[in-house]
This record gives sequence, C-alpha cells and structure tokens, in this order.
Amino acid sequence: MLCMTLAVVLLLSSLAFASAEEEKVFNLVTSSNSIATKLDAVWVNRGDLFKTLVFRSLFLPDTTLTNLSPDLAASYTVSDDNLTVEVTLKDNIFWHDMEPITAEDVKWSIETALKAASLNAIYSTAFSNLEGAAEWTSGEAEEISGITIDGNVVTFQLARTSSTFLPILGQFAILPKHCLEDVDPLELHNDDFWQMPVGSGMYKVAEFNPGNYVVYERFEGYEGEAPQFDRMVLSAVGDYTIAASLGDVDYMISSNPDQINSLNEMEHMTQFPVPINYYRYGSRDVRRAGAGEPGGLHP
Repeated sequence: MLCMTLAVVLLLSSLAFASAEEEKVFNLVTSSNSIATKLDAVWVNRGDLFKTLVFRSLFLPDTTLTNLSPDLAASYTVSDDNLTVEVTLKDNIFWHDMEPITAEDVKWSIETALKAASLNAIYSTAFSNLEGAAEWTSGEAEEISGITIDGNVVTFQLARTSSTFLPILGQFAILPKHCLEDVDPLELHNDDFWQMPVGSGMYKVAEFNPGNYVVYERFEGYEGEAPQFDRMVLSAVGDYTIAASLGDVDYMISSNPDQINSLNEMEHMTQFPVPINYYRYGSRDVRRAGAGEPGGLHP
C-alpha cells in the first residue's frame, strides 16, 4: 500500500463573493453522468465535495491523513498497547431529519460496510483488524465483538495493532441506521436512499433533479460554525470551461492542464494548487511469476 499525493488545482470565482451577501448561493458544476439517477454512495470515494458537505465522520484528518480533530466525536483515547480505542460522541448531534445521531449508527455503519458490495479497500482492510470481524463477515457471529457501545461511547477492540485504523476511521462516513437498516448491504449503494440522502453535515439535500441539478441547503441543526452560503447548487454541464466563461461556476477542481490554462485566462477565476493524499494498492500475480513469467503490478 502506498500513500501518494495527487496535484490538482482548485479554481475559485471572485463572482461568488461579490454576490454572496445578496444571494448567498454558491454554484458548482459536474457532469450529467455523475447525477444521472442518484447521488453517489459514500463508501467507495469519499473525496467529492457533496460527500463532505452532507456526510460526516467521527474525525477530520488533516492533509497528511495523520493528525485528527473531532467531527462527530467529542474526544477519543487509545490504550497503551494501541489495541483499544474509546470514542465519545458529541451531545446533541442530529441527522438531517432531526433524528439523533447515536453510537448505534457508528456500530451499524461499520458492520454493514464490511458486508457491503461496494466498499473501498482501505475500509475493509482497516475494519478487518477488529476483534470478531472475520466471524461477522462469514456469518458465524451476529455482531462484531470488537465494537461495543455504552451510551454515547463506542469502544473498538483491535485483534492486532493498526497504525492506519484511526486515520481511515476519520475518512469513513457514518450513515443513518434508522433509514437503511432494512436494506440489503449488497444493494445499499443502489438504494433509492441516494436520490434524497439523509446526512448529518452542514448542508442537506433539498432538491434533486436527476441529470440536471442538485440543491443543497444549509442545515440549521448543524452544531458547528454555520457555513457562509445558504444554498449550494450543483449543475450538470457539458463543458466546464464554457460554463465558467459565462459566470455560471463559482468553484471547481481540475487536474486537466488545458482546462486549467483556459480558466486562468478568465479574470474572475483564481487558481489554488491543492495536494491531495490518497492510498494506492498493488497486487502481484505470484503464480505467473513462479512459472517463469513476469508477474504484473496492478494499481
């Protein structure tokens, strides 16, 4: 496993701030394919802006993915042997439907993720370090014995030490048990829930027009600092550069050199290089290599 850095550029329009006090609307763009029938589930790729605005994790990792600050968690402790992690949730935190967020949501999310058909390998690898994880995924146990709850405290008992368990837990989105507990984990990523998902972030999904746009509204039940904009509108466009030239884009991310150069020529667009850390896994076919043929390394 390699931790790598991808260089991308964030482009921000000065028009967003010129009109922020009057309209308090922030305009973003995407392709029509990305919002064709539903919004993307959050347990494969956590990096999209929508997934960080609408959903939350226990922690917020920094750009190095090592230092953690609280998000849904108020605090955490780690035992001297690094095998026990105790996480205390914040009081008075809510889902967008104003149901309380509980330790049961945390336990259910991790257990369900390990049986889900669509899950990033960093999560399955990290959570497999929990005591009882193998018995749970094989169907031998009714729960993961290494996750226990007491009020708003979640205790994780690891079978072996893992230096990445906490940073990866900080990237894992907690989902609402009361909305999804009856959904087959193998079909969770395709469920109708993702047409109007219930999250816990500073913005909630207010309107979804498949293939055209999504409207996010500020969530008044968010306990943190209120965001600047009342609404964010994500619109599907065919050409990002044309949309930006027309003043229809306030923010976008790109790693395309030609696109970045075109946007830099627009006086109202400003670029900010952003390093993004990510994990890449490799696999080698040792059977082929053992037969005298070179094994392939596959990202």
